[in-house]
Amino acid sequence: MVPVENCRRSVIAADLVPYDSPNVRKKLPVHVWERFVVMKRRVRNSGFTLVEVLIVVVIMAILAATIIPQFSDSTKDAKAATTKFNLHTLRSQIELYKTHHDGALPSATLVELTQSTNAAGTAGTGAAFPYGPYMRELPANPFTNSTTITVVENDPAEAGDVTEGGGWLYNEETGGVWVDHADYVTE
Repeated sequence: MVPVENCRRSVIAADLVPYDSPNVRKKLPVHVWERFVVMKRRVRNSGFTLVEVLIVVVIMAILAATIIPQFSDSTKDAKAATTKFNLHTLRSQIELYKTHHDGALPSATLVELTQSTNAAGTAGTGAAFPYGPYMRELPANPFTNSTTITVVENDPAEAGDVTEGGGWLYNEETGGVWVDHADYVTE
């Protein structure tokens, strides 16, 4: 049997020499040698190499570069779809108002679409005002979050009518309504 002091010195010396060196193995008892080899293997195999970490980082960067632009495009697409839906709703409610009021159109503010009215277009409540409200509130322009109405003379609205800060463009002579946004004014 090797004294404990010698084993310790051998283990310390073994750190300086490769662990599979025959000289180190001869100096250590079997149980110490096995524990030493197992510890070296654990230390050697625990963790990732720099190359592995870099590969994972590059893959994540590529995925992020392909996915993030899709999210920004989807936001714009959602706003465009909401705009088309709101335009369709406004136009259909203006037509319904026109039908109920013998061809008369709502005023420049479109406030009549949110109130109960009689056949003459007078706002009020009760059984004498059977028409409307056609909407709870005017929808907001998704691009500007504005519900303001800008009266225009052109039908259809033109690029020069766009203010970029308002909600909707409305022609009170024809009942035409358009979104106050340069890219969608022709919708």
